[in-house]
Amino acid sequence: MYVILIIPILGAVIFGLLGLVSTVLFILGLLKTSKGERFDIPFLSDMALKVMSQIG
Repeated sequence: MYVILIIPILGAVIFGLLGLVSTVLFILGLLKTSKGERFDIPFLSDMALKVMSQIG
């Protein structure tokens, strides 16, 4: 019974952390690109470049 009570709390915590991380990455990306630098997110950048090479 207690496990069912914990699940909504875990979901809210995970959702909050993901929102915070994505906001920080967004701001870092804005700052880097405004200076003309390239900003690579380790896992996502590789995946995005691979998809873009397949499209075009």
